[in-house]
Amino acid sequence: MLVAGPADDARDDANDDEDQRTWRLESLDDDDARPAELWPCAAPIGAQLGGSMRAGALVIIHGPSFSGKTSEACAVAVELGRKLLYVDAENQGPADVRARLAAAGASSRFIKKSPMVRDVSWEEAREAVEEVGAEVVIFDSLSRLVAEHEFASTLLEMRALAASSGALLLVVAHENERGRVRGGQGPVYDGDAVIGVHGGPANRDGGAWIVRKCRWNPGACGTRPRPFSDAGDVGAAEASARAVLSLAADANAAAVKRAVRGAMVEAHPDKFDTAPPWLKAAASARMLEIVRARRVLKLDD
Repeated sequence: MLVAGPADDARDDANDDEDQRTWRLESLDDDDARPAELWPCAAPIGAQLGGSMRAGALVIIHGPSFSGKTSEACAVAVELGRKLLYVDAENQGPADVRARLAAAGASSRFIKKSPMVRDVSWEEAREAVEEVGAEVVIFDSLSRLVAEHEFASTLLEMRALAASSGALLLVVAHENERGRVRGGQGPVYDGDAVIGVHGGPANRDGGAWIVRKCRWNPGACGTRPRPFSDAGDVGAAEASARAVLSLAADANAAAVKRAVRGAMVEAHPDKFDTAPPWLKAAASARMLEIVRARRVLKLDD
């Protein structure tokens, strides 16, 4: 009769542990592993990232208001010419999205075959990406899609979605009053590429491209001049500036000036002396938006 000893018990325990593992060891010499496909891209952002965009990548495009972030994302989508889904979390509406794509050089055929969704949660947007089978997705913008405290978890889920679907996700992100990406370092850590878009119609002397990260081309990182010719569509910037001030498209100069004065009074720091820090920060960000809107609408002249 054989009796199990301590060594046999230890082996059984080790086998049980292996059966319950949720991880596994993988070989670095895996012949089945293929690098993600690189798509040639001559759009300004593509050029800054070495002339290509990577399928299945999460790309964070950040910058101040009216710098042309969304226009640059549209330029990438139009240049690639692949199946696009536009997630309109800013609730601009079909007319504005069509105008942005047209300004980026999209044909009427491309625009007609490119669906959009708006007034959706992140979970609903993810379902739309999977249902449409999109190859390129523009999320405009992260701040309007989810609350700031949900950025970290949402970006991780976006990375998983990009990896599983093979879609290129272009996420438009706002900056805070200190010129940093909203959400702290999370977007910088989680993005496969992170590029800052500075300058634009509010700064006709141009600005800068700031490539903070590019996993498929690390040599692209750095800061380079961004001429005004690359700084997005002026008409779209003026429409966004009017939206910030809740102005109709046909508002005259006097109405614009009144709207700016009223908005500045409402967001003035003196009104928030005793407010909690988060509300002060929101008011400061709002004041920056108003100042940039005034510049775009040429009220500083």
